[in-house]
Amino acid sequence: PNNTNLPIQITITDHGKGIPPEQLNNIFTPFNSAHSLEHFTDTGLGLDLYLCKVITEQYNANLTITSQPGEGTTVIVGMG
Repeated sequence: PNNTNLPIQITITDHGKGIPPEQLNNIFTPFNSAHSLEHFTDTGLGLDLYLCKVITEQYNANLTITSQPGEGTTVIVGMG
């Protein structure tokens, strides 16, 4: 049987520093490095999550991120 229409959900959770709520609203904005230097040690162009969002939308998938400072972050990719 062909089961290609089954829904798929991938959930990734970490228990790191989390993302502050005031920065969470901007994480998909291109060239916006939402991380403050006090929060993260690494820097980038601010394209990583933007590109993830664009790619998932091209596959008609959903990308959602929830986070609590001091508790961690959860990323969910849903397809189908």
